[in-house]
Amino acid sequence: MLFAGPGTPETQVERLVETASGSNFFEHNRPVHVARAPGRLDVMGGIADYSGSLVLEAPIASGAVAAVQVTDEGTVTARTESESLKDLRKEACFPVREIVARSPEDYPRIRERFREDREASWAAYVAGCLSVLTGRSLAETPPGIRILLSSDVPAGAGVASSAAIEVATMTALTSALGVTLEGEQLAALCQEVENHIAGAPCGIMDQMTAALGKENHLLKLRCDPATVLGHVPVPEGVRFFGINSGVKHSVGGARYTRARVGAFMAVAILREHGVNLPGGYLCGLSRRDFHAARCWLPHSITGEEFLNRHGAYPDPVTSPDPEETYYPRSAAEHAVNENCRVFRFSQLLAASARDRGHLEEAGALMYASHWSYGQLALLGCAETDLLVRLLREAGPERGVLGAKITGGGCGGTVAVMSTRNPEDYRTSVLLPYEAETGIRPEIIQGSSPGAVEWGIRVLNGI
Repeated sequence: MLFAGPGTPETQVERLVETASGSNFFEHNRPVHVARAPGRLDVMGGIADYSGSLVLEAPIASGAVAAVQVTDEGTVTARTESESLKDLRKEACFPVREIVARSPEDYPRIRERFREDREASWAAYVAGCLSVLTGRSLAETPPGIRILLSSDVPAGAGVASSAAIEVATMTALTSALGVTLEGEQLAALCQEVENHIAGAPCGIMDQMTAALGKENHLLKLRCDPATVLGHVPVPEGVRFFGINSGVKHSVGGARYTRARVGAFMAVAILREHGVNLPGGYLCGLSRRDFHAARCWLPHSITGEEFLNRHGAYPDPVTSPDPEETYYPRSAAEHAVNENCRVFRFSQLLAASARDRGHLEEAGALMYASHWSYGQLALLGCAETDLLVRLLREAGPERGVLGAKITGGGCGGTVAVMSTRNPEDYRTSVLLPYEAETGIRPEIIQGSSPGAVEWGIRVLNGI
């Protein structure tokens, strides 16, 4: 079990600068632009983000640091110092002409170029930032770029390790190229990198939190596609932390994609039947309106049946597999109900200063969200179910107010709302989990600012 949290953002940057100075990776006579972005803990909302839900996201202490320098080498060279890329090459180099895009129509070509070299495919999340900036005509093609990256956000833990990398890189790269972006635009471009260059069909909450998160607050975001409604302070005496189950999660995984396709199938079918979806999102529907319309949605349907009966499919980053079976009704029901849960959860947190009993009601909504992930979105996992069961058994008497699976589900991290430190659950939760699964859980705790608040450091002579 790991309890030691990461260092401060400043110490993370200092370590990367020390590494750069000792490796001669950068040219000494040119400035280096450094940025940092945190991972995130999905407190409420999760996969309903692509359906337009309200979400509450906590920036965590772990983060990614990117250092960028413009060169005359004619190449984009990316190097990672991250420990998590165990079977991949640490440095990747591509001719600039193969990475830049004249328009978004070039994205498929560039995506395939990154996939040609499996051991360097991680560079799509990094060098792909240049592809999107040039594809959107926001930056001129540079003569060359060097990118040095380090991240202590656990990969595959469902805490937005890829978004932290993208946002840190995009922030440093735009500074190096003299491009100014607002935080919302920065996040949207990073989502474009992940969706269209890396080929992972994520929603936008991860990038928004990495860019605009505020230390010790929950980012309150309506994903329509990205309206920041404020930053909710964590109530006094309450802690949000994560327990990494050790089961690797992937946004590009088949089950996540199946849930997303099912939700967008529901959008297409409801539109065919004249149902008004405010903003075009499932979460624009109230519970009452959804239950009046759910009869139009099939419990299950194959991709082939959907394409034959309905034709047009509204999601630009996924497509139905003719041989796969999807569940539009339950996928839509999860999204609509989750949006309602998040709204109520936000109200209860705000009211908790007056009545601490509201926190237990908020915790019950986390348990309801966890159930829905598994039973409606079909993104549950035996190991995360075990963690939530152990936490629920510990209960409010031991400080546990609520817990749920996070992000894209299928493993990854369980979010916990508690009045105690995670170390207090060694004997009641962590040791029993390890004994039953053989997996040593990792604690994810602490908070840090988003990339916009942290800003840019321009260094010379490293």
